[in-house]
Amino acid sequence: MNLLLELVRAQLIAGDAVSARRTRVEAVLAADRSGNPLLAARALTSLDAPALWKLYVYGDVELQVVRRIEDALAALPEEDSELRCRLLGCLGMECYDSSADPRCETATAQALAMARRLVNRGEAGEELLAFALNARYIGVHLPERIPEIDAIGEELTRLAMPGFELLGHMIRERSRVELFDIAGADRAAERAAVLVQRLDLPWPRFQQFMYTGARRVLEGDFEGAGDAYAAAAEAGERLNLWYTSTVLASALLARQIAMRETDGIEELIEKYSRFPAHQQVMGVLVGDWRGDHAPARAAREQGWHTMPRDFAELPKLCLQGEAQIVAGDHEACAQTYLRLLPYEDRIAFGAGTFCIGPVGYFLGRLAHLGRAAGPETARAHLEAAGKRCAAAGLTWWAARIAAEREAVRG
Repeated sequence: MNLLLELVRAQLIAGDAVSARRTRVEAVLAADRSGNPLLAARALTSLDAPALWKLYVYGDVELQVVRRIEDALAALPEEDSELRCRLLGCLGMECYDSSADPRCETATAQALAMARRLVNRGEAGEELLAFALNARYIGVHLPERIPEIDAIGEELTRLAMPGFELLGHMIRERSRVELFDIAGADRAAERAAVLVQRLDLPWPRFQQFMYTGARRVLEGDFEGAGDAYAAAAEAGERLNLWYTSTVLASALLARQIAMRETDGIEELIEKYSRFPAHQQVMGVLVGDWRGDHAPARAAREQGWHTMPRDFAELPKLCLQGEAQIVAGDHEACAQTYLRLLPYEDRIAFGAGTFCIGPVGYFLGRLAHLGRAAGPETARAHLEAAGKRCAAAGLTWWAARIAAEREAVRG
């Protein structure tokens, strides 16, 4: 079993999370044959490398893993222990599947609190705290948790572990953008770039190219974004992992949405998501750009699918609002407006894989074109968003928002 666990570690370092998960299953089965439940628990918690994204294939094996972790927890004493902490953290990460499973919240909260107690008592090292912080980040990565996620990233940067320090900076370059702190995001990105070069880790290098592309999209520098995504594609080919093309398709789709470019967009849509809500929204928007109103009519007649709850929920809600405007569904626009309202001062960045832009811009359009509020409210949203963009140096967005304000005034 030790050889299998070493292979898990090697695959994680190489960025091949899916293969690492498969090897983990083999290690669990090998531990079962030994009849030692502690060895099985050790195998279950072997995915402990720094992780910015959770990548895996949904299916029965994953459900079995969740059950095995819960069984292992039930067999352990309830007092604090490093093994119990790791099992709780793994449970929270495993349950993150776009459904906002409450176990993500409860298990990762328990794991983090336990890790702090164990470290404070000198019964565990900071490696356990880093793992628990990472688990918490993955388990609760939702729009309403971005301030907490940002704090997790900052804490990780203070730990004397280069891999987790890099993770902390990569978290913060994304969370700072979402919180409209572009200067802070750029500082985090500079430090992350230095560590990527120093540590020479192929998977973080790919992820950093993805961030750079999204950052260029936010500036309206579509050529620069294209260059970054081309570099990401090259890095992805060297990694030879199937999911790099899926991540890249999502980012390229966001770039084409900003450009209103439809060439080859169907292939990108097919690659980026199979969720019905995503497919429905993109069908309405692309149809509208091409003068085809049938998808919009169908969406209004059939009703709007519920958006998955994950790290990209905010940008996709913004696009759903745009689709509802196209469909003339003012009741749906009003509902989406209320869902987006708490995030008016955010940028819908999608963790650097699906950059859509300032939420205030979309609120202004929903208020005006979607009739979710009056023109005065629409202008207020757009004025506030424009000021934020100007202060942050996002001149392309400031100009786009100014044009939208003129349309409201007209």
